[in-house]
Amino acid sequence: MLRVLHFSPHFEDCGIAKYQENYLEEMNKLDDVQNDFFDYSPYQTREMNEVEFSEVIKKLQQAVTKYEFLHIQHEFGFFRGNQLQQIVDTAKNAGLKVLVTYHTSPDLIIIKKPLSGLGPRSILSFLRSYRQNYLLSKTHITPLLSSDLALVHNSYTQDQLTRRYGVPGNKVALLPHPTPAITNPPKTADIQKVLNKQKGDVIISCVGYLHRFKGVDKAIKALSYLPKNYKLAVLGGVKADSDDQAIYDQLTDLILARNLQDRVYITGVVDSDEVLNSYIRETDVCAYPYDSSYYKGVASGAINLAIANERPIVAYPVATFKETNTPFEQIVFTGSDSYYELAKKIENLDTNVQTKRVQEYANANSWKNLSAKLVDIYRSV
Repeated sequence: MLRVLHFSPHFEDCGIAKYQENYLEEMNKLDDVQNDFFDYSPYQTREMNEVEFSEVIKKLQQAVTKYEFLHIQHEFGFFRGNQLQQIVDTAKNAGLKVLVTYHTSPDLIIIKKPLSGLGPRSILSFLRSYRQNYLLSKTHITPLLSSDLALVHNSYTQDQLTRRYGVPGNKVALLPHPTPAITNPPKTADIQKVLNKQKGDVIISCVGYLHRFKGVDKAIKALSYLPKNYKLAVLGGVKADSDDQAIYDQLTDLILARNLQDRVYITGVVDSDEVLNSYIRETDVCAYPYDSSYYKGVASGAINLAIANERPIVAYPVATFKETNTPFEQIVFTGSDSYYELAKKIENLDTNVQTKRVQEYANANSWKNLSAKLVDIYRSV
Protein backbone atom coordinates (compact mmCIF):
# COMPACT_ATOMS: atom_id res chain seq x y z
CA MET A 1 0.00 0.00 0.00
CA LEU A 2 1.35 3.43 -1.03
CA ARG A 3 0.39 6.10 1.48
CA VAL A 4 0.64 9.69 0.27
CA LEU A 5 0.03 12.88 2.24
CA HIS A 6 -0.73 15.95 0.13
CA PHE A 7 0.16 19.51 1.12
CA SER A 8 -2.09 21.39 -1.27
CA PRO A 9 -5.03 23.76 -1.54
CA HIS A 10 -8.18 21.68 -1.27
CA PHE A 11 -11.91 22.35 -1.27
CA GLU A 12 -11.21 26.02 -2.02
CA ASP A 13 -11.92 28.39 -4.90
CA CYS A 14 -8.62 27.64 -6.62
CA GLY A 15 -7.66 25.93 -9.87
CA ILE A 16 -4.80 24.00 -8.23
CA ALA A 17 -7.16 22.85 -5.48
CA LYS A 18 -9.56 21.39 -8.05
CA TYR A 19 -6.61 19.95 -9.98
CA GLN A 20 -5.40 17.98 -6.97
CA GLU A 21 -8.90 17.03 -5.84
CA ASN A 22 -9.40 15.41 -9.25
CA TYR A 23 -6.16 13.47 -8.83
CA LEU A 24 -7.15 12.19 -5.40
CA GLU A 25 -10.63 11.24 -6.61
CA GLU A 26 -9.12 9.01 -9.30
CA MET A 27 -6.20 7.63 -7.27
CA ASN A 28 -8.45 6.70 -4.36
CA LYS A 29 -10.32 4.36 -6.69
CA LEU A 30 -7.18 2.21 -6.77
CA ASP A 31 -6.85 -0.50 -4.14
CA ASP A 32 -3.14 -0.07 -3.42
CA VAL A 33 -2.93 3.71 -2.88
CA GLN A 34 -4.08 5.84 0.05
CA ASN A 35 -4.17 9.63 -0.45
CA ASP A 36 -5.05 12.25 2.15
CA PHE A 37 -4.88 16.03 2.31
CA PHE A 38 -2.94 17.56 5.19
CA ASP A 39 -5.29 19.56 7.40
CA TYR A 40 -3.77 22.92 6.47
CA SER A 41 -3.80 24.58 3.06
CA PRO A 42 -1.04 26.93 1.84
CA TYR A 43 -3.72 29.63 1.67
CA GLN A 44 -3.83 29.39 5.47
CA THR A 45 -0.15 28.89 6.22
CA ARG A 46 1.19 31.63 3.94
CA GLU A 47 -0.47 34.25 6.20
CA MET A 48 1.01 32.85 9.41
CA ASN A 49 3.81 34.33 11.47
CA GLU A 50 6.70 32.15 12.63
CA VAL A 51 5.04 31.09 15.88
CA GLU A 52 1.79 30.09 14.15
CA PHE A 53 3.65 28.25 11.41
CA SER A 54 5.75 26.34 13.97
CA GLU A 55 2.50 24.82 15.27
CA VAL A 56 1.67 23.66 11.74
CA ILE A 57 5.10 22.01 11.49
CA LYS A 58 4.46 20.18 14.79
CA LYS A 59 1.19 18.82 13.41
CA LEU A 60 2.94 17.87 10.16
CA GLN A 61 5.60 16.00 12.17
CA GLN A 62 2.83 13.95 13.75
CA ALA A 63 0.96 13.40 10.47
CA VAL A 64 3.87 12.22 8.32
CA THR A 65 4.52 9.17 10.51
CA LYS A 66 1.58 7.45 8.77
CA TYR A 67 2.85 7.98 5.20
CA GLU A 68 5.68 7.15 2.80
CA PHE A 69 5.28 10.19 0.51
CA LEU A 70 4.63 13.89 0.88
CA HIS A 71 3.36 15.51 -2.31
CA ILE A 72 3.43 19.33 -2.34
CA GLN A 73 1.64 21.61 -4.80
CA HIS A 74 3.84 24.65 -5.48
CA GLU A 75 2.81 28.08 -6.67
CA PHE A 76 4.79 31.24 -5.95
CA GLY A 77 2.00 32.77 -3.90
CA PHE A 78 1.72 29.72 -1.63
CA PHE A 79 4.94 30.06 0.38
CA ARG A 80 7.06 32.76 1.92
CA GLY A 81 10.33 32.83 3.83
CA ASN A 82 11.54 29.33 4.62
CA GLN A 83 8.09 27.74 4.87
CA LEU A 84 8.54 25.38 1.93
CA GLN A 85 12.00 24.35 3.13
CA GLN A 86 10.62 23.57 6.59
CA ILE A 87 7.86 21.43 5.11
CA VAL A 88 10.32 19.50 2.93
CA ASP A 89 12.78 19.05 5.81
CA THR A 90 10.04 17.78 8.12
CA ALA A 91 9.10 15.05 5.67
CA LYS A 92 12.70 14.11 4.83
CA ASN A 93 13.67 13.91 8.51
CA ALA A 94 10.83 11.42 8.96
CA GLY A 95 12.13 9.29 6.09
CA LEU A 96 9.48 10.23 3.51
CA LYS A 97 10.00 10.75 -0.19
CA VAL A 98 9.03 14.28 -1.25
CA LEU A 99 7.52 15.27 -4.59
CA VAL A 100 6.73 18.85 -5.60
CA THR A 101 4.40 19.70 -8.48
CA TYR A 102 5.80 22.97 -9.83
CA HIS A 103 3.00 24.81 -11.63
CA THR A 104 4.73 27.99 -12.90
CA SER A 105 8.14 28.40 -14.49
CA PRO A 106 10.46 30.33 -12.14
CA ASP A 107 11.67 32.80 -14.75
CA LEU A 108 8.20 34.37 -14.82
CA ILE A 109 8.65 35.47 -11.20
CA ILE A 110 12.41 35.47 -10.63
CA ILE A 111 13.31 38.02 -13.28
CA LYS A 112 17.06 38.54 -13.64
CA LYS A 113 17.68 42.11 -14.77
CA PRO A 114 21.06 43.04 -16.25
CA LEU A 115 23.07 46.00 -15.01
CA SER A 116 21.79 48.87 -17.16
CA GLY A 117 24.58 51.34 -16.42
CA LEU A 118 27.35 52.33 -14.05
CA GLY A 119 25.55 55.19 -12.34
CA PRO A 120 24.50 54.97 -8.65
CA ARG A 121 20.80 54.46 -9.47
CA SER A 122 21.52 51.67 -11.95
CA ILE A 123 23.84 49.91 -9.54
CA LEU A 124 21.37 50.27 -6.64
CA SER A 125 18.50 48.96 -8.79
CA PHE A 126 20.63 46.00 -9.89
CA LEU A 127 21.61 45.16 -6.31
CA ARG A 128 18.00 45.35 -5.13
CA SER A 129 16.93 43.06 -7.97
CA TYR A 130 19.80 40.67 -7.21
CA ARG A 131 18.83 40.47 -3.53
CA GLN A 132 15.15 39.97 -4.37
CA ASN A 133 16.00 37.15 -6.77
CA TYR A 134 18.28 35.55 -4.19
CA LEU A 135 15.47 35.53 -1.63
CA LEU A 136 12.95 34.18 -4.13
CA SER A 137 15.35 31.43 -5.18
CA LYS A 138 16.00 30.47 -1.58
CA THR A 139 12.25 30.31 -0.92
CA HIS A 140 11.12 28.54 -4.09
CA ILE A 141 14.11 26.78 -5.74
CA THR A 142 16.45 25.60 -2.97
CA PRO A 143 13.79 23.32 -1.38
CA LEU A 144 13.64 21.38 -4.67
CA LEU A 145 17.26 20.34 -4.13
CA SER A 146 16.21 18.63 -0.89
CA SER A 147 13.21 16.98 -2.54
CA ASP A 148 13.22 13.72 -4.45
CA LEU A 149 11.37 14.90 -7.55
CA ALA A 150 9.81 18.00 -9.10
CA LEU A 151 6.88 17.35 -11.43
CA VAL A 152 6.27 19.92 -14.20
CA HIS A 153 3.67 20.21 -16.95
CA ASN A 154 5.83 21.39 -19.83
CA SER A 155 9.36 21.13 -21.16
CA TYR A 156 9.92 24.90 -20.82
CA THR A 157 9.61 24.75 -17.04
CA GLN A 158 11.68 21.58 -16.99
CA ASP A 159 14.44 23.32 -18.93
CA GLN A 160 14.37 26.42 -16.74
CA LEU A 161 14.69 24.42 -13.51
CA THR A 162 17.56 22.30 -14.77
CA ARG A 163 19.53 24.62 -17.06
CA ARG A 164 19.02 27.98 -15.37
CA TYR A 165 18.44 27.12 -11.72
CA GLY A 166 20.62 24.06 -11.27
CA VAL A 167 18.05 21.46 -10.26
CA PRO A 168 19.53 18.08 -11.32
CA GLY A 169 17.87 16.64 -14.40
CA ASN A 170 17.10 13.37 -12.63
CA LYS A 171 15.06 15.34 -10.10
CA VAL A 172 12.65 16.84 -12.66
CA ALA A 173 9.97 14.85 -14.48
CA LEU A 174 7.38 15.98 -17.01
CA LEU A 175 3.75 14.95 -16.53
CA PRO A 176 1.16 16.62 -18.80
CA HIS A 177 -1.80 18.46 -17.31
CA PRO A 178 -4.68 15.95 -17.22
CA THR A 179 -8.01 16.46 -18.91
CA PRO A 180 -11.22 16.16 -16.90
CA ALA A 181 -13.64 13.43 -17.85
CA ILE A 182 -16.24 14.36 -20.44
CA THR A 183 -18.97 16.17 -18.55
CA ASN A 184 -22.70 15.71 -18.72
CA PRO A 185 -24.08 18.82 -16.99
CA PRO A 186 -27.74 19.89 -16.96
CA LYS A 187 -28.77 21.63 -20.14
CA THR A 188 -29.22 25.39 -19.78
CA ALA A 189 -30.09 28.27 -22.08
CA ASP A 190 -29.03 31.21 -19.92
CA ILE A 191 -26.16 32.40 -22.13
CA GLN A 192 -28.09 31.88 -25.35
CA LYS A 193 -31.03 33.83 -23.93
CA VAL A 194 -28.93 36.81 -22.83
CA LEU A 195 -27.19 36.94 -26.22
CA ASN A 196 -30.50 36.42 -28.04
CA LYS A 197 -29.15 33.49 -30.01
CA GLN A 198 -30.90 32.98 -33.33
CA LYS A 199 -30.58 30.25 -35.94
CA GLY A 200 -27.15 30.53 -37.55
CA ASP A 201 -25.59 32.42 -34.64
CA VAL A 202 -22.19 31.27 -33.35
CA ILE A 203 -21.31 31.89 -29.71
CA ILE A 204 -17.62 32.07 -28.83
CA SER A 205 -16.60 31.65 -25.19
CA CYS A 206 -13.63 32.66 -23.09
CA VAL A 207 -13.48 30.53 -19.95
CA GLY A 208 -12.02 31.32 -16.54
CA TYR A 209 -11.08 34.19 -14.28
CA LEU A 210 -10.42 37.55 -15.94
CA HIS A 211 -6.79 38.64 -16.08
CA ARG A 212 -4.72 40.77 -18.42
CA PHE A 213 -2.69 37.77 -19.61
CA LYS A 214 -5.75 35.80 -20.76
CA GLY A 215 -6.47 37.96 -23.79
CA VAL A 216 -10.19 38.55 -23.34
CA ASP A 217 -9.64 41.99 -24.84
CA LYS A 218 -8.25 40.24 -27.94
CA ALA A 219 -11.40 38.13 -28.21
CA ILE A 220 -13.53 41.28 -28.00
CA LYS A 221 -11.47 42.97 -30.71
CA ALA A 222 -11.67 39.85 -32.89
CA LEU A 223 -15.45 40.10 -32.71
CA SER A 224 -15.25 43.38 -34.64
CA TYR A 225 -13.85 41.43 -37.63
CA LEU A 226 -16.51 38.73 -37.50
CA PRO A 227 -20.03 38.84 -39.00
CA LYS A 228 -22.78 40.03 -36.67
CA ASN A 229 -24.06 36.49 -36.11
CA TYR A 230 -20.92 35.84 -34.02
CA LYS A 231 -21.26 36.64 -30.33
CA LEU A 232 -19.01 36.32 -27.28
CA ALA A 233 -19.70 34.91 -23.83
CA VAL A 234 -17.02 35.61 -21.21
CA LEU A 235 -17.57 32.88 -18.64
CA GLY A 236 -15.86 34.27 -15.58
CA GLY A 237 -15.13 37.32 -13.49
CA VAL A 238 -12.28 38.78 -11.45
CA LYS A 239 -10.96 36.60 -8.64
CA ALA A 240 -11.21 38.32 -5.24
CA ASP A 241 -7.44 38.25 -4.64
CA SER A 242 -6.45 39.14 -8.23
CA ASP A 243 -3.72 41.72 -8.79
CA ASP A 244 -5.65 42.92 -11.85
CA GLN A 245 -8.94 44.27 -10.51
CA ALA A 246 -9.02 47.02 -13.14
CA ILE A 247 -9.41 44.54 -15.99
CA TYR A 248 -13.20 44.31 -15.59
CA ASP A 249 -13.79 48.02 -16.26
CA GLN A 250 -11.20 48.03 -19.04
CA LEU A 251 -13.02 45.22 -20.84
CA THR A 252 -16.45 46.81 -20.49
CA ASP A 253 -15.05 50.14 -21.72
CA LEU A 254 -13.68 48.31 -24.76
CA ILE A 255 -17.06 46.69 -25.41
CA LEU A 256 -18.79 50.07 -25.31
CA ALA A 257 -16.14 51.75 -27.47
CA ARG A 258 -16.64 49.13 -30.19
CA ASN A 259 -20.42 49.15 -29.86
CA LEU A 260 -20.49 45.43 -29.07
CA GLN A 261 -22.68 45.51 -25.97
CA ASP A 262 -25.41 43.47 -27.74
CA ARG A 263 -22.89 40.82 -28.81
CA VAL A 264 -20.87 40.35 -25.62
CA TYR A 265 -21.94 39.03 -22.22
CA ILE A 266 -19.74 38.67 -19.12
CA THR A 267 -21.15 36.31 -16.50
CA GLY A 268 -18.97 37.34 -13.59
CA VAL A 269 -17.46 34.65 -11.36
CA VAL A 270 -19.23 31.30 -11.76
CA ASP A 271 -18.86 29.46 -8.45
CA SER A 272 -20.38 26.14 -9.49
CA ASP A 273 -18.35 23.81 -11.72
CA GLU A 274 -21.55 22.20 -12.95
CA VAL A 275 -23.05 25.54 -13.93
CA LEU A 276 -19.82 26.55 -15.67
CA ASN A 277 -19.82 23.31 -17.65
CA SER A 278 -23.44 23.93 -18.65
CA TYR A 279 -22.55 27.43 -19.82
CA ILE A 280 -19.59 26.17 -21.89
CA ARG A 281 -21.88 23.68 -23.60
CA GLU A 282 -24.20 26.52 -24.61
CA THR A 283 -21.38 27.95 -26.71
CA ASP A 284 -20.00 26.74 -30.04
CA VAL A 285 -16.26 27.36 -29.83
CA CYS A 286 -13.79 28.29 -27.07
CA ALA A 287 -11.10 30.92 -27.65
CA TYR A 288 -7.81 31.15 -25.74
CA PRO A 289 -5.88 34.22 -26.96
CA TYR A 290 -3.47 33.96 -24.02
CA ASP A 291 -0.30 36.03 -23.75
CA SER A 292 2.40 33.83 -25.30
CA SER A 293 5.24 35.29 -23.23
CA TYR A 294 3.53 34.78 -19.87
CA TYR A 295 2.00 31.38 -20.58
CA LYS A 296 5.15 29.86 -22.08
CA GLY A 297 5.86 28.48 -18.61
CA VAL A 298 2.37 28.17 -17.16
CA ALA A 299 -0.12 25.34 -17.60
CA SER A 300 -3.76 26.28 -18.07
CA GLY A 301 -6.54 24.27 -16.51
CA ALA A 302 -9.12 26.46 -18.26
CA ILE A 303 -8.32 25.02 -21.70
CA ASN A 304 -9.09 21.57 -20.34
CA LEU A 305 -12.60 22.72 -19.49
CA ALA A 306 -13.22 23.26 -23.19
CA ILE A 307 -11.93 19.76 -23.88
CA ALA A 308 -14.02 18.21 -21.11
CA ASN A 309 -17.08 19.86 -22.63
CA GLU A 310 -16.21 18.81 -26.19
CA ARG A 311 -15.90 22.33 -27.56
CA PRO A 312 -13.61 23.16 -30.53
CA ILE A 313 -10.66 25.32 -29.50
CA VAL A 314 -8.88 28.21 -31.23
CA ALA A 315 -5.83 29.58 -29.45
CA TYR A 316 -2.78 31.78 -29.79
CA PRO A 317 0.44 29.78 -30.41
CA VAL A 318 1.40 29.54 -26.73
CA ALA A 319 4.32 27.16 -26.22
CA THR A 320 2.60 25.15 -23.50
CA PHE A 321 -0.52 24.77 -25.67
CA LYS A 322 1.53 23.70 -28.69
CA GLU A 323 3.42 21.16 -26.61
CA THR A 324 0.15 19.49 -25.58
CA ASN A 325 -1.22 19.50 -29.13
CA THR A 326 -0.86 15.80 -29.87
CA PRO A 327 -1.32 14.04 -33.22
CA PHE A 328 -5.04 14.48 -32.56
CA GLU A 329 -4.49 18.21 -33.34
CA GLN A 330 -7.19 19.08 -30.84
CA ILE A 331 -6.28 22.79 -30.86
CA VAL A 332 -6.36 25.13 -33.86
CA PHE A 333 -3.67 27.81 -33.61
CA THR A 334 -3.34 31.28 -35.04
CA GLY A 335 -0.03 32.02 -36.75
CA SER A 336 0.77 34.78 -34.27
CA ASP A 337 -0.67 36.67 -31.31
CA SER A 338 -3.09 38.52 -33.57
CA TYR A 339 -6.78 39.09 -32.89
CA TYR A 340 -7.34 39.53 -36.64
CA GLU A 341 -6.00 36.01 -37.18
CA LEU A 342 -8.09 34.81 -34.27
CA ALA A 343 -11.21 36.09 -36.02
CA LYS A 344 -10.29 34.41 -39.29
CA LYS A 345 -9.47 31.06 -37.67
CA ILE A 346 -12.81 31.08 -35.84
CA GLU A 347 -14.74 32.04 -38.97
CA ASN A 348 -13.13 29.24 -41.03
CA LEU A 349 -13.26 26.59 -38.30
CA ASP A 350 -14.65 23.14 -39.15
CA THR A 351 -16.43 22.60 -35.84
CA ASN A 352 -17.47 19.02 -36.57
CA VAL A 353 -13.92 17.88 -37.28
CA GLN A 354 -12.46 19.71 -34.30
CA THR A 355 -15.12 18.42 -31.91
CA LYS A 356 -14.21 14.85 -32.85
CA ARG A 357 -10.49 15.57 -32.32
CA VAL A 358 -11.17 17.07 -28.91
CA GLN A 359 -13.17 14.00 -27.88
CA GLU A 360 -10.34 11.67 -28.92
CA TYR A 361 -7.77 13.72 -27.02
CA ALA A 362 -9.96 13.84 -23.88
CA ASN A 363 -10.25 10.08 -23.75
CA ALA A 364 -6.50 9.55 -24.19
CA ASN A 365 -5.42 12.15 -21.59
CA SER A 366 -8.06 11.72 -18.93
CA TRP A 367 -7.41 12.23 -15.23
CA LYS A 368 -7.92 8.48 -14.83
CA ASN A 369 -5.08 7.61 -17.22
CA LEU A 370 -2.67 10.24 -15.90
CA SER A 371 -3.48 9.32 -12.29
CA ALA A 372 -2.21 5.84 -13.08
CA LYS A 373 0.99 7.41 -14.46
CA LEU A 374 1.38 9.49 -11.28
CA VAL A 375 1.14 6.34 -9.17
CA ASP A 376 3.83 4.80 -11.38
CA ILE A 377 6.01 7.83 -10.64
CA TYR A 378 5.48 7.35 -6.88
CA ARG A 379 6.61 3.75 -7.27
CA SER A 380 9.67 4.72 -9.32
CA VAL A 381 10.75 7.23 -6.67
